[in-house]
Amino acid sequence: MAHQYTRTLTVCGMLVMGVFVWAATGLAEPVDEAASPGFGTSAADERSKWFLIFGVANVQPRLETSEAQIDRQINGLLGRAFPRWEEPRTFATWRDEFRVWDLHVGFGRELTPNWVWVSTFGGSLGTVRNEDRYYPLGIPAMFHVDFSRKFWFASTGILYYPWGQAVYEPADGAMERFRRSLRGTRPFVGVIGAYLDLRAEAVVKIDLPLTSFDPRIVQKQRTRPVYISPRIGVDVPLTEQDDLVLAAGYLFFCEDGADLDNWSYYVMYKHKFKSSGND
Repeated sequence: MAHQYTRTLTVCGMLVMGVFVWAATGLAEPVDEAASPGFGTSAADERSKWFLIFGVANVQPRLETSEAQIDRQINGLLGRAFPRWEEPRTFATWRDEFRVWDLHVGFGRELTPNWVWVSTFGGSLGTVRNEDRYYPLGIPAMFHVDFSRKFWFASTGILYYPWGQAVYEPADGAMERFRRSLRGTRPFVGVIGAYLDLRAEAVVKIDLPLTSFDPRIVQKQRTRPVYISPRIGVDVPLTEQDDLVLAAGYLFFCEDGADLDNWSYYVMYKHKFKSSGND
């Protein structure tokens, strides 16, 4: 059920991204090279080739290895011991509820009108908490089952804009601004490589009444893989210096792919610096 849900989400996400790319491609106006200034002149001189970028990404990891381990070591054992045992919520539950997000902040530089270099850093952390009361041997006991994950990453990559950078056109009125913003939208494709440092922990704790005895099981895991991710997206101009970036990509990890490989959907804000005269 979860895999079918994820596949449906992936297809819908790619269709939405396809609509944006189609709209940007269809509405993009050809540049008159005889009339337009060269790269780095005229209006382009008013802003730097450097930019700041930040935003969030919704992540849809596979989590197959983790879920199998939880079923085997927690649900399998405690489920046989307690007939009323309810399987705990996990990060797979959060994934299906769109609650797995990470933060991104970074910078980049326009190398040419069509090529852009970008580097981002970020991470995320969270704990899925569960508690329920059971009665082993008639004794009331509170069971706590918690899953924690935290990670940070560093990435860099190259983006290619077939029709050049997003073009901002001032306009009066909300509908006209929207139309011109859509017309100035430009698609891109690219590839990103990154290093990830992930720590995961599972804790099962039992609180017994009238005693300080609280047996617990703690399992920790750490992995530090690298990944490569093809990307597709669009830059939507908001102002002369600011763009909304919408993108999607698939992350291929060098190890633990059954757990970490994922679709990611990005909503980013790109701010282009003003020129200092030394760019």
